[in-house]
Amino acid sequence: MSIPVEIECTVYFKLFPNVDIEGKTNLTLTDGTGLFSDLYIDTYGIYKAIFNGACVDLIEAKDSIVIIGVDLIKISIGSIYVKKDKEVNITVNYFSPSNSIVNITTFVTLLSSNISMIGTTSLYGSFSKAVFNIKFDTLGKTTLSGFTDIDLKTIVSKFLEIKSWNQCA
Repeated sequence: MSIPVEIECTVYFKLFPNVDIEGKTNLTLTDGTGLFSDLYIDTYGIYKAIFNGACVDLIEAKDSIVIIGVDLIKISIGSIYVKKDKEVNITVNYFSPSNSIVNITTFVTLLSSNISMIGTTSLYGSFSKAVFNIKFDTLGKTTLSGFTDIDLKTIVSKFLEIKSWNQCA
């Protein structure tokens, strides 16, 4: 944002409709210039940027800011019992508010609470879906969880028990 002023002036940034913004939403212009950076908005929607201050009239940006994010993750696996050393497909579906599909490429990570996973545990998903091909080489119980690089809320988890071949017969 560049505003031709020769005095020092504080400018404030907000969104309309009003929503919480994490980060510094005010700055002092230097030679009429200021940069708002490292702001975090965790509520999805379409907003207009609003700037105002003692040295500037209220300014509303012409273009909208669209915030999209994931607020629901579902982890699917054929059974909560998995055979040791056997590859299993684990699907992570992620959705925007109102269970809508996220139609942008999203980085998805799968976690295990206490048993190491063999295979790729972070990958790019698309259209609200990421499929992991994972093996477990240790017997025991674990909880799977997942998250994306555009999460609005928290991770979710799914209990899983790893059994030997003869226990799954």
